[in-house]
Amino acid sequence: MKVLTVVAAVLAGHLSEGTMVTIHNDQPRIDSGTGLPLEASDGCLRQFGDKYYVYGTRYQACPQSDEKYCYEWGSNITWPMCGWRNMTVSVYSSDDLVTWKQESANAVPEMVTDPVTNNRNMAFFEPAVVYNKKNNNYVMWFVMQQNGDHGGQGVAVSDSPAGPFIVDKHAGYPVTTMNRSADLYLFQDDDEDQTVYIKHNMNGKPPGNYVSRLSPDYRSVVETSAPIENGTYYEGGGIFKRGSTWHVMFGKGCCFCNRGGSSLVYTSSNPLGPYVYQTSINQLLPNGSYEVPAQQFGVSQMISATGEKQFWYTGMRFGSGSVKSYDSQYWWPLQFSSN
Repeated sequence: MKVLTVVAAVLAGHLSEGTMVTIHNDQPRIDSGTGLPLEASDGCLRQFGDKYYVYGTRYQACPQSDEKYCYEWGSNITWPMCGWRNMTVSVYSSDDLVTWKQESANAVPEMVTDPVTNNRNMAFFEPAVVYNKKNNNYVMWFVMQQNGDHGGQGVAVSDSPAGPFIVDKHAGYPVTTMNRSADLYLFQDDDEDQTVYIKHNMNGKPPGNYVSRLSPDYRSVVETSAPIENGTYYEGGGIFKRGSTWHVMFGKGCCFCNRGGSSLVYTSSNPLGPYVYQTSINQLLPNGSYEVPAQQFGVSQMISATGEKQFWYTGMRFGSGSVKSYDSQYWWPLQFSSN
């Protein structure tokens, strides 16, 4: 992976063949309605029909200087810690990945209105959305934590990619209760059933990363892999299939840090593993930062103007905004060797 702040990419789906746009990672993406930076931090980039969508955590608009390092739990922290409460999920749409329009600043209203599991006493982050063709609806998974000790994954459903998404409490809330649940990403296979897999990690005893197959309605877990790198706590990453090879990625933790994090790559012939380590694509520099100063939290599948599948590294640039809510995503088309 090269350190470039501006990416030129051939895009995608409905754009005319040969159309090129420039994707900027060196400046904030702007909401065309307000003229202000997008408030969509960790989350996902999706292509539904003729539009692109960014789903992201809308953190508090607090000064970066007030932000506490988010692994610091205990009596030394005054709650609600900057950036770790009162978040919502925002949605933006675009025709060209350059000009963005806000569709919602609160796409999951129950994060605010629920009397118990609300954003005043829990943290919600990393929304990931897929389209269920059979049911003609959009399914969102997200992480929920309470002071870093208890949590799991929530599920919400909408008839529109812009929301509102209604929490599915029949699936359980949270769906998977586990100690220190964190970081998830969804990938939809191109098989006949359009099976969806979720890559997720937990800082339990022992910690590990996992891949789970979801039910046909995408609202619950059917089966889960053995832990990948059992006993070591890694964060972020993603899952995707290229050809017949499945890839899982994750790396060293970088919660609210501006130095970036590693991106380790594991592959398998089966989505549920076993996975074998291959390489790391974001190298640590002598100054303690990484080539790309972002923490990866996904791989976005995009379709080029010629129909080619592209896989985009999608990361979070903590500390890149003038205030916490303006921290931006980092997008980079992955490149693959011939072997």
